Amino acid sequence: MKTGSVIVTVIVTVVALVGVVWIGRGQETVDVKPVAEIPVGDEDGPQPKAVIDETIHDFGVMEFGKKGSHVYTIRNEGEGVLNLLARKGDTTCQCTFGELGKDGRAAVQPGKSTTVNLKWEIKSPKTKFMHTAIVRTNDLENKDIHLTVKGRIGRRFIVLPSLEWKCGKLTSEKPTKVVGTFLSEIVDDFKILKLESDSPYLTTGEVTKLTEAQLVEMQDDPEAERSREMVAIETGRNSPPRPGENDDLKQPPLKSGYRVQVILSTEIPIGRFRGQLTVITDADPENEYFIYVSGMRSGPIDVFATSKSQWMSRSMSLRMGDFPAKDGRTSKATFFFKNCKEEIKILDAKYDSKNLKITYEKDPEFKDGGRQRFRMTFEVPAGNLPMVRDTANPLPITFKTNHPDAAEFTIRVLFISR
Repeated sequence: MKTGSVIVTVIVTVVALVGVVWIGRGQETVDVKPVAEIPVGDEDGPQPKAVIDETIHDFGVMEFGKKGSHVYTIRNEGEGVLNLLARKGDTTCQCTFGELGKDGRAAVQPGKSTTVNLKWEIKSPKTKFMHTAIVRTNDLENKDIHLTVKGRIGRRFIVLPSLEWKCGKLTSEKPTKVVGTFLSEIVDDFKILKLESDSPYLTTGEVTKLTEAQLVEMQDDPEAERSREMVAIETGRNSPPRPGENDDLKQPPLKSGYRVQVILSTEIPIGRFRGQLTVITDADPENEYFIYVSGMRSGPIDVFATSKSQWMSRSMSLRMGDFPAKDGRTSKATFFFKNCKEEIKILDAKYDSKNLKITYEKDPEFKDGGRQRFRMTFEVPAGNLPMVRDTANPLPITFKTNHPDAAEFTIRVLFISR
């Protein structure tokens, strides 16, 4: 008979989840004889008794990519030898398995114990983590021991409402202000090391560190919680919990954060605007985060499309539809310029003249409360090569005028020719 120590190790990972269990013996052990695939108790002989004080370990909150471990203890309080077995098939999913030693078997003498070291690595950003390793025994009253590790996965840095801050309609009367939030579910306190804009029209306003009370308030705010859930989906997490579901699925508690204000200038040119903020924090200093702030300024221009087209005011886009390339297409639109006492002139129009032709003329007879009207024709020539000019690849037209509030503006022409 040999003496030695007993060590059980279960390695659990998420997604590419791999578990390995080594079970050794207590301070006094015996040679393990060949046993059946699953230990079978002997009702007539001395009975083992498998006792474990805890089978579920909740690690609280951990970060994606990190590793953890927890030690369980299994005691044999019976009179017979306690046989233990872990098999690859005894798992909660196909990607978890356990083994005992080299052959998946071990034995614990009466009065002795073994330790089970459960190790895991977070390889998925899903909010909820829970996996189980099963140890089979020959204890007739405790044939299966389920060792479970669970918890929630927190994020080191979160931007709310998302990485795209949409401001809607911009005006020339006053600056547009938008507020977002930087948060962490991991770091107790962090600092913003860099917050820079790539546009002179986009600047940083007030940056305020959130108090503990404000973090708790955000935690309890359904709208804020919903935003966090949607960000989780965008970054690859599971779907948000439905009302009444288990609390384990809720987002981890917020530990620190800032409220950040950005300001969009009244001088932003007419049309769509999209500026970029670059953020670096000491919570995650190795990574830059890019936040895009967007809006649309229509200015003193109203557009009405006619004849096989549609005007999209929010994106300053003219949709000409879908048509055969051999036939081409012609669309018309009326542009109204307002808030200018002088006679409006279109000084220039820059565009891809190979794929689009435009003509425009002012209506000298139009008189309507200071507005001035231009009729424009947009033609995709017949016989051009087929092309896709969608929102990802529009055909821009940049106009220059003598209007003091519309000196330059850009519209986008969208169409698909087959």
